[in-house]
Amino acid sequence: MKKYNSGFSLLELMIALAIAALLVMASAPGIESFVVNNRIATQTNDFVASMAYARSEALGRGRSVSLTAVNGNWANGFLVQQLSDSSVVRSYPALSGESSLSATGGSTVFTFSSTGLLLGGGDVLSLCHGAAYTGRTISIIGVGVGNVQHKTNCS
Repeated sequence: MKKYNSGFSLLELMIALAIAALLVMASAPGIESFVVNNRIATQTNDFVASMAYARSEALGRGRSVSLTAVNGNWANGFLVQQLSDSSVVRSYPALSGESSLSATGGSTVFTFSSTGLLLGGGDVLSLCHGAAYTGRTISIIGVGVGNVQHKTNCS
């Protein structure tokens, strides 16, 4: 009676591992780009949602509420504050990774009146993750709504 061995030989296993390693190496750059683009999209959505939250709080409280950059830099995080007593309603953490968020007009505070309108006008913010990637441009208009567009040049 013949006995058959089941399983793989060492040579077959080494070839399979070599092919798997090549596939992983080929897909790594695409995965990094995917992760960075998702991070930028999430950070953009978080900022736009924080604007909507600040506006909603101003309407709900019937008092002025501001969205303020931590230490004057949006990338350090931002706070929703009630202006009458400077109490923090909600805080948002600093941006992760190499992301930067800056206002082209230099705004570090957006204040909403008790009617929900943005006081002092809007600004355009730029969210980037290094020069090698695309980013987002967030245009804040007078009613406090953010219009998001893809930014192709972050250099």
